[in-house]
Amino acid sequence: MKETSRMSEIWLQEYIFLAFRLHKAAETAYGSPFVEEYWGPPAWREQVETEPEMVADDLVRQVIALADVLPAQGFAPNRMAYLGKHLRAMETLARKLCGETFTLAEAAARCLDIHPIWTSEAQFEEAHALYESVLPGMGNLAERLQAYKAGVACPPEQRNLIPAFVDLAFAEARKRTNRLAELPEGETIDIEYLFEWEHEAAAYYRGHYLTHIVINTAAAATSLSPLI
Repeated sequence: MKETSRMSEIWLQEYIFLAFRLHKAAETAYGSPFVEEYWGPPAWREQVETEPEMVADDLVRQVIALADVLPAQGFAPNRMAYLGKHLRAMETLARKLCGETFTLAEAAARCLDIHPIWTSEAQFEEAHALYESVLPGMGNLAERLQAYKAGVACPPEQRNLIPAFVDLAFAEARKRTNRLAELPEGETIDIEYLFEWEHEAAAYYRGHYLTHIVINTAAAATSLSPLI
């Protein structure tokens, strides 16, 4: 048992090293990160940052090697399935870095574990007809939607009201969620408000039932307009 535990610790360390190596390669190739949040030992990240960037072929081989020995690590079945799907996504990214291409359906299945299905054009036509019937104004749908949003947006000088509206929204969401499933005791949300942030909003789970949410107040003035 101790030997299995030691093996799994080594496997997880190599798994994290691989994620950071993919992170470096993805930033070079696409200018976007692969690892967004990390709470493990800082030395592990620092070690990979000082390494030369690994070539994509070697990244593919590392993913396959980790996947091959995953069943021997003694993880619970649900955790093994979870890690296996992560490795499949990591392999897909590494293979794309090698120049391999995937269809949208293949990429969605391999990276997100979802299987898109074709949506009939009639369904979109019904949605357009519904918009036409309820959206006020003149002109095409895009122009009318922009005009509607501008008409109900929170004025910049009233952005100080946004936190109160967000609190109301979260209270209502928590109440409705509790009707369906009991939330864990101690579950909390910590909200940070930033002005002109690069994203509209983002959520980060910090562990121990704490979620940290960042909201761009400049974008929220428009996004929250239906609540105002």
